[in-house]
Amino acid sequence: MISRIIYDNSPITKGTPYMKTIHALLILCSLLTAHDLAPGRQPAVPVAILHATLHTVTSGTLHDATLIFDKGIITAMGTRVDVPENAHVINAAGMHVYPGLIAGKAGTGLVEIGAVRATQDNSETGAFNPNVRAETAYNTDSEVIPTVRSNGLVAAFIAPDGGRLSGLGAVMYFDGWNKNDARVKSDAGMILNWPGLNIRIRPGGPPPEKQKEKIRQSLEELDNFFDAAEAYRQARQSLKGATFDIRYESMIPVLAGRIPLVVRANDAQQIRQAVRFCAARSIKMILLGGADSWKTLPLLKAHHIPVILRQPHSLPMRPDEDYDQPFKTPRLLAEAGIPFALTKVGWDTWDIRNLPFWGATMVAHGLSREDALKSMTLWPARIFSLEDRLGSLEKGKSATLFISRGDVMDYGSHAVQYMFIEGRPVDLDNRQKRLYHKYGKRLEK
Repeated sequence: MISRIIYDNSPITKGTPYMKTIHALLILCSLLTAHDLAPGRQPAVPVAILHATLHTVTSGTLHDATLIFDKGIITAMGTRVDVPENAHVINAAGMHVYPGLIAGKAGTGLVEIGAVRATQDNSETGAFNPNVRAETAYNTDSEVIPTVRSNGLVAAFIAPDGGRLSGLGAVMYFDGWNKNDARVKSDAGMILNWPGLNIRIRPGGPPPEKQKEKIRQSLEELDNFFDAAEAYRQARQSLKGATFDIRYESMIPVLAGRIPLVVRANDAQQIRQAVRFCAARSIKMILLGGADSWKTLPLLKAHHIPVILRQPHSLPMRPDEDYDQPFKTPRLLAEAGIPFALTKVGWDTWDIRNLPFWGATMVAHGLSREDALKSMTLWPARIFSLEDRLGSLEKGKSATLFISRGDVMDYGSHAVQYMFIEGRPVDLDNRQKRLYHKYGKRLEK
């Protein structure tokens, strides 16, 4: 819309104050959505973290231990490690070292201010948009990103919203000069929003028959689209001259099982339908949302379906459910052997920074501390096939980690002191911290 206004040569806009106002608004938007924190450079020498408590995730906790990394890779760790003479040393006595936290699905970098439409780039018009790729819109200069990594988050599955088939998401770091620097894994999953199946009876609302018909049509449209995409895939395999269709072309890796289908479904009936749908088409599935996943544990376990669970700081789905059901669901998933990550429901993308504190809530309601940490590190890495690089502190893995003053799940003492992404130091400053220090000076005498 803006481009059409700018290049419109009509006398209404050309060279008028209206045109100057548009330019001023564009400049203002660019200032509002950019920060001045430069990504760090790879250290020229090895980095040695001494006397720390290492939370390895896979091999327990090591006390008074040393971790060394060089050129972005962990080269040694343990209680008896020789430190290179030329190493840059960080004395982490009394501090804790964790692998970088990874969020499930997030819109960070796609939405800046929820109430300002011009800063939202997380959805497209239309129902079926499998060709949309969220990473192309990922804004590494977002002012939200520094606030998120201040709590230990290094990456997330950044994915679009809206429509029936929203598009492709990518795992992105919360640091980098641009999307190419920040990219961890392109095309990590295709978002499908499963049709709602509930019939709502309310005064003045549509009758149940119309609601049922709408549900039937939605499911039929979904089936027809996937049938057409499968027919296109087979045609492309057998006919070199098949007409190119960008939407169906984007579906080929999903139908071939190379890219998982991330299905957003919360109601138990939705979950069951989605599992049957994917199983019938041999599609790899990840459940997103999963509020009722505790009701479908055997089904999810049988089909090896991981869950990107909505944050535990939520209300129960129904008035007659236990008030603490959202707090207990993570424990039930872990006991069933189903790996899960965590996501934030809604458009307030900044709230993903509370990920470690959601972990504390889960621990308070029966989940082990080890599994709570895995849900923020190893399991999301495993869900997106990044376990060989991220998710734990191990020799040979990426030096993507942070050092905190205390337990990362303790709101009062977690304070992140250092962060490294692939060995590069990360600036932990952010606009909120600067404002805190600025206005704190008013109290000085």
